[in-house]
Amino acid sequence: MPTVASDLTLIQERLHDSAAIWTRAELLTFYNDAYEQFCSKSRCVRRLHLIDVPPRYAFTYCYEWESRYTQGGPSRMMMLPSLDGTRRVTSLWEAEQAEGVTPTASYAGKTQEWERAYGNETDRQFIFALPKHGDLIMRVAWDGKALNPVTVREFDHTDDAWMRRAGEPWWWTNGTGRIRTIEVYEIVTNYTQQYALVDYADRGLARGFSGVRDYGIASEITTHAFAYSTPADAHHQGADSTPYLTGLGWNFTIRATDGTGCTYRWEADMRNGDTLTAASTAQTYAWEEVFGGVSLAFGVGTVRAMVSPDRQYWGMGSSPSLNTLYGGIRDLRSSVQSVEVTHVVTPEAALTEVDIPDLLPTQAQRYLRYYCWYRAYVRSGPGQNLALAKHYRDRFDRGCEVWRKLADQASMDVVIQREMSGGASTGTPPMVRLPSNFEQVW
Repeated sequence: MPTVASDLTLIQERLHDSAAIWTRAELLTFYNDAYEQFCSKSRCVRRLHLIDVPPRYAFTYCYEWESRYTQGGPSRMMMLPSLDGTRRVTSLWEAEQAEGVTPTASYAGKTQEWERAYGNETDRQFIFALPKHGDLIMRVAWDGKALNPVTVREFDHTDDAWMRRAGEPWWWTNGTGRIRTIEVYEIVTNYTQQYALVDYADRGLARGFSGVRDYGIASEITTHAFAYSTPADAHHQGADSTPYLTGLGWNFTIRATDGTGCTYRWEADMRNGDTLTAASTAQTYAWEEVFGGVSLAFGVGTVRAMVSPDRQYWGMGSSPSLNTLYGGIRDLRSSVQSVEVTHVVTPEAALTEVDIPDLLPTQAQRYLRYYCWYRAYVRSGPGQNLALAKHYRDRFDRGCEVWRKLADQASMDVVIQREMSGGASTGTPPMVRLPSNFEQVW
């Protein structure tokens, strides 16, 4: 894809200007504005965001000014304002006392939303924080079920403490919190977590998976240098601390529940107290596969992709382009018992001349140039040409509308289903077709 610098050069050539009237820095500002406006108006870049229930926050704070130190992570002010916003309190009775009103019984405050699962009821809103690059919410679902959008006014007409009513979510609203937050009704306070990254500490990559599901490995590495039965064999060293064995090793034994290594499956079943299973041929090297051994595959390195015939997995890179899905998996999410938000994405940071507007395909960069020419010609001073400014603004607006229709059509063509029913999915049922000899009314 062309870089911003190459686009700015094309813009200057069309303007017949070498930074005498419009500087590169000014054109770069126009380009960033075009990038953000095109993504926002066309709604063509959409991303799926999954949130644990109850929601998790990277930071909680007491005053609004502290939000600037949250490092861009999901955050929320958990305290209640009092004395015209000059004080913060944990419970409502503290606000009443500070205002000189007789305190009444109130619910306890919470620092994190997941504390609802382990404590008493609270009067706080059930707020989910969205990513900072999110612009417009297209769809909200819980556990794969689409929720209906409503306004806070509709909930307030019920004259009920709707933000505390527990049950299964059916609606969502923008709520009363800050921008890029939503609330659901009814709320789920049971503690759930999609995937737990063990010994992660925000560093490294996922090396293996465990749980109630069965996982298999598909790898191009099928050979190894040596086989061993215990870790002591693999780590044995000579007198000069030089390892006797080097290269990729494979532990060919089967582990019983007590940690004992067994050569055959029936040995592990015996130690575990399970029913004995038929023994397969034991092997130590990959070439023994031709004599009845099993096919080996070693998961060396990092996990690059996950596939399954029963569920769907998507890789999420820095942009929707497939050529950006490099590196390793650092985070795992699931839609099961979670809030699923489909939202329009806008750029997170301003572009520089060496960057690429990779949220958009190459064909859409022409509209960014149209907007830059519009801004250049509409500016007061030398070089102003309102006729050309209107021409390029119309072309930019038409591009936003066309790409918006393309995105809407692609969204409508998607068949959304919660679970399989009666075998394969058939999509929308066909309309009833009557026989040719059916009587007609003229």
